[in-house]
Amino acid sequence: MPWKNGKGETAEIAVFPEGAGLNDFSWRLSMATVAEPGPFSSFPGVDRVLAVVEGEGLRLYIEGDMETVTPISDAVSFPGDAAVASDLLGGPVTDLNLMTRRGICHGRIDRVRGPQHMEIEADGLATLVVALSQCVLTGSRVRDDAADGELLELGRLDAVALETGDRAMLSSVSGGLDLLTVRIFGEAPHSR
Repeated sequence: MPWKNGKGETAEIAVFPEGAGLNDFSWRLSMATVAEPGPFSSFPGVDRVLAVVEGEGLRLYIEGDMETVTPISDAVSFPGDAAVASDLLGGPVTDLNLMTRRGICHGRIDRVRGPQHMEIEADGLATLVVALSQCVLTGSRVRDDAADGELLELGRLDAVALETGDRAMLSSVSGGLDLLTVRIFGEAPHSR
């Protein structure tokens, strides 16, 4: 779908509630290619987390402060209604973008690189894994049609949502794991 500012396109990976549009999602995970410098779309009432998955990286100017995000750095968080512009560190980049509706939920993206095996427990409202290299996932209810413990092979840039409460084992096909975990949590009620 086109970016809100019309300067590019994004591929939606997951959205909640299912079928929600840009004005009524609780959370949304997408991937986009940034091919030229420029401003980010404004999303009032939304918080964003951005990780670079391909390319050299981005220099982000968030309300005048500079943040650099690369394929080896941590993800960067910023308000969706902040004035944000980007410069490319080299050529085009592909980014993973998590948007959460402020007051409803919040989220994080964590980079996992190195271990051959890792156990992950799905918690919060949603837990997703985005593979940056080939890996195998085993665990309960990995797929609706899979038997408990059946393998699910993930190729580069494949994503899978785990069911809350499930435990899954991720194993690298060669070398070590290279992936992003995405977790979305509900907002705690405010005490009065």
